[in-house]
Amino acid sequence: AAAFHPDGQLLGCGLASGTVALWDVRAGTFAVDLADGHASPVTALHFSENGYHLATGARDGTAIEIWDLRKQAIFKTIALDHGGARAGSIAKLGGVRALQFDHAGHYLAAAVGSSVHVYVRKQWDALATLSDIHKPSVTGVQWGPDAQTLYTSGSDRTVIRFAVSSA
Repeated sequence: AAAFHPDGQLLGCGLASGTVALWDVRAGTFAVDLADGHASPVTALHFSENGYHLATGARDGTAIEIWDLRKQAIFKTIALDHGGARAGSIAKLGGVRALQFDHAGHYLAAAVGSSVHVYVRKQWDALATLSDIHKPSVTGVQWGPDAQTLYTSGSDRTVIRFAVSSA
């Protein structure tokens, strides 16, 4: 997994070791190693709109780590509840496949197994879980420009549009 920081100066790369490496694009050099986040390969990452936070997820699908990039440390771990599904079965589907903050910085969407989890960034509370929407797995999430619409893609070769409401 790889994603650019909003300022375009850093490239975050998820590694098989469970580490995230940040590269200084302009200098072409390694900048920061964010270790101790995941026990399995990092399969998804996304920077917040202001660049202060980085969300990461891994193949085992057990948690999403939210990094405070100013402190270069994890400040929030979101444990993933799979509704009784075992972590091994989630890992077979690719674990956390995609993460994306919306453009306004209010929400985080996570594609995990065949479901999508939506979190409110203010307190990191779960807003919604869209269960079993793609079979066997969700492959991507994308916010619309207004943060009121979430699009999902799946290995079932479909795209689904959801209206998102904070109420």
